[in-house]
Amino acid sequence: MRGFTNANVTNEGHTCLDLTMKRHYFRSIVGASLAISLGFPLAISLRASEFVYVANSYSNTVSAFSIDQTTGALDSVPGSPFATGGRVNFSVVADPTSQFLYVANNGSGNIAGYSINQTTGALTPISGSPFGMADRPQSVAVDPTGRFVYTADWGGARGNKVKGLTINQTTGALKGIPGSPFSAGSGAYSVGVDPAGRFVYVANENADTVSGFSINQATGALTPVPSSRFATGSKPDSVFVEPTGKFAYVANWAGGTIAGYSITQTTGALKSLSSSPFATASGPSGIASDPTGKFLYVANQFANSVSGYSINQTTGALTPLPGSPFAAGREPISVAVDPTGKFAYVANFLDNSVSAYRIDQTTGALTPGSSFSTGGYAFWITVTQIP
Repeated sequence: MRGFTNANVTNEGHTCLDLTMKRHYFRSIVGASLAISLGFPLAISLRASEFVYVANSYSNTVSAFSIDQTTGALDSVPGSPFATGGRVNFSVVADPTSQFLYVANNGSGNIAGYSINQTTGALTPISGSPFGMADRPQSVAVDPTGRFVYTADWGGARGNKVKGLTINQTTGALKGIPGSPFSAGSGAYSVGVDPAGRFVYVANENADTVSGFSINQATGALTPVPSSRFATGSKPDSVFVEPTGKFAYVANWAGGTIAGYSITQTTGALKSLSSSPFATASGPSGIASDPTGKFLYVANQFANSVSGYSINQTTGALTPLPGSPFAAGREPISVAVDPTGKFAYVANFLDNSVSAYRIDQTTGALTPGSSFSTGGYAFWITVTQIP
């Protein structure tokens, strides 16, 4: 997941063009209209209990869709796309109760917050949004209690940090945690929280490491775990803790691999799996799993595909799924799985689209379905379910 910024924003001495050339040269696509090729039957379901949200980095908006629970097809939520009030939107996440949604605005150095309409999925800006309590937020995560937000702040003199914020449980407004920010490694790029809410992990793309922290359950403050920082492959792009909390995985964007780790349950320290790293296609970026932690998926940006793996529940080792890798659109950046584990969705950066897949519940294999239009340069995708 390689970031780019507006022309007036610089990163570690690099201009927008420099960062873009790190990924590859791409043409500006303004007002492009994508033909929607339906593989799943389209069914309008504005009252669906699941919603898909996509951060569109070029158009500074969030696209919102409802999910048809039978087919997996997407239907645009009324009012979508929704303006973020910031520039260069790189990451989007919902809180565990699906009341609030947060977007990392890297180019403007703030976090956009919304309340989620529990019936339609429409977004309404939270009072005070966007919240200017991050310097260069590249990634945003919410702890499983829904009390804390963490951002990975990437690049520049004030980057290389992870910031902590508290969530007002009534309004969704954000407030800085005492002691924040907390020092991470060079190029803090991605942040993830373990499913028990004990630990935070940050992938440091310039240092080829992962920083680990324990969470103070009362305040949300972070303390480095023992022996942090942990070695990865080249240019770690995304860090993900699978649903059981036993294993962590890091996509090494430049190395074409996934690094796997077991998590020491008492301290949060990471230990490399004996069979790690695991091969992917070119440019592995966002990682997701099914809700049970049986299957793992990674978007391969430069191979236009998604790699799928089964997770050994004892060792954490990854084995490629039948038919993997699965075709996606142009430059898939991120992948998300719906809470039922029936469908997967991939954000295609250069296609301004989301690809939908049906998941075989036995094998984990993906069956391609529809493609749905988003805003300019779809970057990050998340799926949430209304309780």
